[in-house]
Amino acid sequence: MAIKSPDRPRTILQETYRRFWEGFNLYTKCNLAFCKEFKVHPYPSVRSYQDYHIGEPFHIVVGINFKNDEIRIGAYFSNLNSYRFWSEHGKQWLESYLNRHLSWKQFKTKGSIHTFKFINLTEKQRWEKAYSTMADTMIQLKKALMQDIKL
Repeated sequence: MAIKSPDRPRTILQETYRRFWEGFNLYTKCNLAFCKEFKVHPYPSVRSYQDYHIGEPFHIVVGINFKNDEIRIGAYFSNLNSYRFWSEHGKQWLESYLNRHLSWKQFKTKGSIHTFKFINLTEKQRWEKAYSTMADTMIQLKKALMQDIKL
């Protein structure tokens, strides 16, 4: 859930993040398929990412990098057993299901997977394409991770 930021001056970058996530939250609020799968954030983030809890042991994270014109969609696993299962047994299936290459990273207590897409984020009218790509991929990723797959 997004944290409401305190009433203090924001940097130019924080304000750009806020405007982007405000647009994303409005877009997702009007997207029925998204609303069936996720709770829309009530406040826009002033950070480069927003996350969405989808149940144990993972949550979906979406992020932006204006400098590299990049959007990021992925999942964090809160325990290593689940991450290891997917990385060792479900990696090919998941990447095939999503039709995307995923970046896999294991940390001391958790793991993450992400996919990246480059979109010209310097043009505000391109943000709508980023919103659509992010929302669609989030839905697809959640459905994939919630499946009881037989490997």
